[in-house]
Amino acid sequence: MRIAPDQASAEGVELLLTRRSAAAWNGWLSYAWARVEDREGGIETRRSWDQTHSVGIGVTWNSGPWQATAAAAWRTGWPTTPARAVQPEGTPGTILIGPRNADRFTSYSSVDLRLSRDFELSRGNLELFAEVTNAFNRRNPCCVDLAYEYQDGRLVLEQDQRHWLPLVPSLGVLWRY
Repeated sequence: MRIAPDQASAEGVELLLTRRSAAAWNGWLSYAWARVEDREGGIETRRSWDQTHSVGIGVTWNSGPWQATAAAAWRTGWPTTPARAVQPEGTPGTILIGPRNADRFTSYSSVDLRLSRDFELSRGNLELFAEVTNAFNRRNPCCVDLAYEYQDGRLVLEQDQRHWLPLVPSLGVLWRY
């Protein structure tokens, strides 16, 4: 499907509060309200990445060569286009696609964790770290794959909802020289 808006607009406001000090504990809190829309033929439609509300919170702890961070994010679910199968009696049926981005996925949320240790070397700095993205393994919906088939003469629409990344652990080494 080709989407070619006559114009588009994006507007919003963001509030960010941070604490950055020499103390071991620091953090941040953010809130953003935003709207992203296309205008086509006089009709305004939310863009696929429109997220009306988003909140982020994080805390860091530093002690010598050690650093730990926990960050949480929540946002309004992205818009999605509804679809359904319709089959009046005696017809092969059809798939009806609703207005573009008229529905929304459920909200997105994730908690990410990171622990690192720095080592001073004669040539630079070596950092070892362990991270966990989406630590609670939340199934955040991102998109839908549509497929249809006929079962016993009835049109059936299958909607396979896909998700953002699951829990992802990672280990890393970073050498700065």
